[in-house]
Amino acid sequence: MTFWLYIYVVMKCFAAGLALAWWLCAPGRLWASSGGSFDIPRSLPLGPGALASDAGNVWLLAAAAQSAGGLASSTQTFSNLSGYLIFRSSYAAVILAQAARQLKSRDGWSLGVSTASEIGLSFATPMATGTLANATTVYWVGDRLGNVFSSTVAFSLGYDPGLQAASIAPAAGWGWGNTYQIVVGTGALDADFNALPSSYTANLLTLMDFSQRNVVKAVGNAAMRVDVASSALPGTGLILFVSDPAAAPDRINPAQIQTANAKALSNLGPRAQAVSIAELNAYDEQGALLNADFSVPVMLSLPYATSNGYVSGTAQARPKNLAAWVLNEPASLWVKLPVSSVGSAQVTAPLKHFSVYGLMALQDQDVSQVYPFPVPWRPFADNPSRYGTLSGGITFANVPQTGTIKIYTVGGELVRELHLDGSPTMVWDGKNALGAYVAGEVYLWVTQSGSNRKAGKLMIVR
Repeated sequence: MTFWLYIYVVMKCFAAGLALAWWLCAPGRLWASSGGSFDIPRSLPLGPGALASDAGNVWLLAAAAQSAGGLASSTQTFSNLSGYLIFRSSYAAVILAQAARQLKSRDGWSLGVSTASEIGLSFATPMATGTLANATTVYWVGDRLGNVFSSTVAFSLGYDPGLQAASIAPAAGWGWGNTYQIVVGTGALDADFNALPSSYTANLLTLMDFSQRNVVKAVGNAAMRVDVASSALPGTGLILFVSDPAAAPDRINPAQIQTANAKALSNLGPRAQAVSIAELNAYDEQGALLNADFSVPVMLSLPYATSNGYVSGTAQARPKNLAAWVLNEPASLWVKLPVSSVGSAQVTAPLKHFSVYGLMALQDQDVSQVYPFPVPWRPFADNPSRYGTLSGGITFANVPQTGTIKIYTVGGELVRELHLDGSPTMVWDGKNALGAYVAGEVYLWVTQSGSNRKAGKLMIVR
């Protein structure tokens, strides 16, 4: 493979002689080393004659001298700068971001960061300090009430070349319960002037003052949130909101969730599938778990999505039947909360303590909204939009997911029994149990699901 060799020597005239400055070579290319106390990578192309097989061979290095006035001389060859070609393999990279004082680290976040803490950035290679400071920006991106914005923050940056680490401290300290982003751009160069291959972002959430109201979002899912009233918890600390505890828990054993899910399906039916499962834990400033009941209720909001009118991730569970459930940890059992409210895309519920929560919908047995149409059914009339058609039959709307609809004559004789299949509607084709169309007259209908029952009348005109 052919490589271009670039060499660049900047020479300026001083009273004591010439000073030689060196620059970085692009990572992965061959570069030239003097073998002395300085390296000379880049600029004048010596042609595509530098081959991979040439690594290790001795080369004479050519450069253009430049006076203090910026006038370039003709290209010169310096025999005393002869060296050899090697491959450049190291890259500038941020390998760790961590606060000096924090409670947790998760999914790229430093959590429970002390308001007086510095943030440390560790690098894979020694960095050029000036470029690091210029390429770094600190953003304030969220407050303790969950409001989202983007505002730059004044800060100071120190760098320890021995540790290959930078420390960042905001000029006015970190605010309570706030979220921040520290972005190191590709303008940050290492000591050999290699640029970061891509920008790096560190996220942090500071300690919360529980004497104030805090709105906390789940790590990885901002639609999950808990609104914690002032003084619901004592002192200061961290509320850790985990959006997928079955896969990546904080404190809970995922096997407890799996066991509870299996029990729900066995005991409550096929539609009892927990979705939007989240784990919430509170810690004091020393990292001790706060597990006492709240002094005042806090409000949990969990989102849900729908597909074709059903809750996504379930076996045709209906949104109106969703409720918030809490994991009884000792029994590995889902327990329905006494109060929850279903909105268009989320369910809210007051909590007495933190644990694992999820949304679940039982089979819909509500019969209160069931009704048939069209009534009267006149399949041979000239107005099908009003009276229906023979092939369309009579539709029962808003039916429960389980149960039956029975059709009777006014004398009480059973004409037809329809078994509900989970769909929101059920069609009676106007036939009896033997498959023959019934006569035109008044009929009674009764729908029943569990202990719920509703009856009504319909008319057929032929």
